[in-house]
Amino acid sequence: MHWLLSIIFTLFLCQSCGRYEVACNTTCMFDDVSLKTAQELEKEVKSLQLIGLGGASDEDVVKMKKLVFRVNGKIDRNRGTLLIHKIAKKYLDNVKDHDLLKDYLETHSFSYNNLTIVLIVYDLSGKEVLHPDYKYVNLLEGLISFKTLFISENGASHIETVEKIPYEEAIKDL
Repeated sequence: MHWLLSIIFTLFLCQSCGRYEVACNTTCMFDDVSLKTAQELEKEVKSLQLIGLGGASDEDVVKMKKLVFRVNGKIDRNRGTLLIHKIAKKYLDNVKDHDLLKDYLETHSFSYNNLTIVLIVYDLSGKEVLHPDYKYVNLLEGLISFKTLFISENGASHIETVEKIPYEEAIKDL
């Protein structure tokens, strides 16, 4: 049901921009890729659940696309890197395979540097994952970062980045 609402919302956005031309069309095509990628990944990786989409564009150029997933079950550095890589690869493959984006890709680049992927991790019972386990694993501007959530004795929480690794370096170990 949430996919139907997402598709309706995407169509509404494309029609509401007043011009179903290049900028809106390109943005909508990338949104289609985002939804398709999320659907495929949720079928392949049962612990993933899409919880958010976003992006940024300037005129007819898509600068960034963002996908946010909930991950059920604690993950280590290797699994976090593997999930980020799987999502990025699937997304980029779907962009390259999208017939209507082929012309766009001849004049504009789109790579993992244009992707923001956020994994928000919960344990299998749905509870918060706390330090030393990773709460967030992100891909942003070509860097994979691993973050942990601390809760102090007085109940205040803060997030700390434990490690940042360039994407290409991180996937060499897979």
